[in-house]
Amino acid sequence: MSNEMTAQELINLYNAGKRDFAGKNLAGIDLGSANLPGINLSEANLKRARLAKTNLEGANLEGAHFEGTVFAGAKLSRANLRGIKAFNLFLHKVDLSSANLQDAFLEALTVLSSQLTWVNLKNADIQNASFTYVDISHADLSGAKLINISAPKINFEGANLRNANLSGANLCNSNLRNADLIGANLTNCDLTDANLWLAKVTSVQLSYAHSLTDAILPDGKRFGS
Repeated sequence: MSNEMTAQELINLYNAGKRDFAGKNLAGIDLGSANLPGINLSEANLKRARLAKTNLEGANLEGAHFEGTVFAGAKLSRANLRGIKAFNLFLHKVDLSSANLQDAFLEALTVLSSQLTWVNLKNADIQNASFTYVDISHADLSGAKLINISAPKINFEGANLRNANLSGANLCNSNLRNADLIGANLTNCDLTDANLWLAKVTSVQLSYAHSLTDAILPDGKRFGS
């Protein structure tokens, strides 16, 4: 069988019971609204693919290649995306809850109105990223590189951010309640109006932040009050 296939060929094979499409060249494929839970697309070429409203719950996408891929409205809960390399992604209303993105490299990432609760981003490298109205509560971001991310109003409640690099990050109005920030790099991080109540973080770490204006500190007091 050729390493390339059309969307209809893939869907027909999937509906006939086939699940393994590992390593396939699916660049530019349009699988919008397709129902493909549990599919194996590991190491597949999904550059410029259209996956709008595609159901990929529990799919294996480990090591897949993404660039300019459209994920609007896609369902990726519990999907395995470990070690993916992705460039220029726009995620709008995407469900990545409990997905595995450990060791992923994500550059020029834009995430809007999406669900990332309990996601595994341990040791991920996220560059030039923007998060708007994103719930990433209870996620594992330990050791992740989140340098200069723009994430105002992001929900990090209960997240594991141990040893994460948040230097230069914009976390204005963010919710970091109960988050674990032990060992995290907060140099020049903007925590204006952030909620750090009950967060695990030291005063020394916070002293390196760019701003703590009106932030709620771990003891429940407002900064400067």
